[in-house]
Amino acid sequence: MTFSRLWTIARLELLQRVRTVSWYVLLGGFGLVLLGVTALAFLAYGGWGTGGPGVYLFSRGFG
Repeated sequence: MTFSRLWTIARLELLQRVRTVSWYVLLGGFGLVLLGVTALAFLAYGGWGTGGPGVYLFSRGFG
């Protein structure tokens, strides 16, 4: 089997999967998880302010 045949099969398979609703639900769920982890990281490191638990460590070069 050549590369062009494998590429055709992979392309058709991916196009078929993109057409289903579950793909969009999975992508939306991943976006929500990413947004939640980002929000928790902001809260853990002091939010939007300049202070916070990790600022001193990183500004001093780990030492």
